[in-house]
Amino acid sequence: KYFFQIIASQEQGPPHGPPPQWANHKCAGPPPAIKNPQKCCEIQQMFTEEEMASCGINKFEEENRQGPPKPPDCNKQECLLKSKDCLNDDGSINHKAVAEHLNNWASEEWKPAVEAAVAVCLGENEVPGPPHICEANRLMFCIGGVIFSECPTWQDNDDCKQLKEHINECKAAKFPPPN
Repeated sequence: KYFFQIIASQEQGPPHGPPPQWANHKCAGPPPAIKNPQKCCEIQQMFTEEEMASCGINKFEEENRQGPPKPPDCNKQECLLKSKDCLNDDGSINHKAVAEHLNNWASEEWKPAVEAAVAVCLGENEVPGPPHICEANRLMFCIGGVIFSECPTWQDNDDCKQLKEHINECKAAKFPPPN
């Protein structure tokens, strides 16, 4: 649940909306209005409650949130990455350490999702995502998004089916990321 809090709290896209050339594409906007998307795929925590608390990340309380989620402070994400030795001395992301942490975290059924996340999020020199968002937040959003979209335990209900269709259609469309 904490992991999804991190995912759900990430800012998506440029601060003023998508560029005009793809503003009307249905994948430029959010997925269908699903009440509890995190219920479509239960992802085990990647960080312990103690690690989250020590980095100042409070337990997700959906019912108390007002307005859309805000991206967490980059220092909090960097703190989590430091807790797993995933930052280099200069503060940059240690791609090899992140990949190792993900592989250690994943059970056998989650290995394909982790492999996809490593390929997408750590395969280039720069973590994908909008440049105005710090690298740690881009990394956490990317990993969380890929793992969520590749979930091996997707729930079989109407909301989740609708969300999965949106994810698959937009993934198949090779919709350009807002870099």
